[in-house]
Amino acid sequence: MECSFLYKSIPVTVIYTPYELNASQNRNIAAKRLSTEYISFFDVDDRMHPKRLEYVLEALKVYEAVYHSYTPVHTHVAKFQEYSAPILLEGVRTDPSIWGVKVDGYLLHHAHVSVRKSIFDKFQFDESPEHYRREDSVYGRTLHDSGVRIGFLTNKLSNYLLSSS
Repeated sequence: MECSFLYKSIPVTVIYTPYELNASQNRNIAAKRLSTEYISFFDVDDRMHPKRLEYVLEALKVYEAVYHSYTPVHTHVAKFQEYSAPILLEGVRTDPSIWGVKVDGYLLHHAHVSVRKSIFDKFQFDESPEHYRREDSVYGRTLHDSGVRIGFLTNKLSNYLLSSS
């Protein structure tokens, strides 16, 4: 079922189901419906840097997928660092000790990936139960192993809320 409405002149569609779905299923359902050129995924419990979308859009002009660094925080009151420009690197690689990808010397948040829609149409999130709670990491490895050109913004473009437990 779905509900559509305008919020401050922005069209919003909420798709809902009585069934419990995992993160991959939810992301795939929503992203498949988009007709945009780019898709940027972001976790609801994290906080986006005001320049994130601007910098990611610039990077997607060069790369097919983009990751960025983040700041781990215990509260969303934390301030963001100011940046004058995006800092874009290559060097996203795999590591046998992790499911996803990494960039040496930087924190990389797998859940905050942005991709061209044409890439998403070829590679969706793995919905298998065995990848529960590591879907985003598996997606990063899938992109890398499939030869997708991945860029990395060293800018800390999100605050990742650490659990209090």
